[in-house]
Amino acid sequence: EQLQAEKDRNADLLARESDTRRKLEVELARQGAEESWQIILAQERQQAAKVQAEMEKQLQEQSRQQSELQRSRDELKRLSAESKAAAEANEMARAGTLKELAR
Repeated sequence: EQLQAEKDRNADLLARESDTRRKLEVELARQGAEESWQIILAQERQQAAKVQAEMEKQLQEQSRQQSELQRSRDELKRLSAESKAAAEANEMARAGTLKELAR
């Protein structure tokens, strides 16, 4: 009888140990999966930050180029106006010279 009780007790302990070991394995697997997701999330955040920084850099460059283009347009308009004014002045001077020669 004592032997049977000891066998029952050992069987119960083995069943509890097996159950505890299974629960531990499940928990370790869950923690491992969670840790993997945390690593993936951190990598995704890092990648998103890199993409955002690159996009901001491109936006700044585009803005700089647009400002440079506007300065070039303004300079071209100024030079065009100066050229037109000079051509008109030359034309007026030429007309005046022709009038003087005609006298």
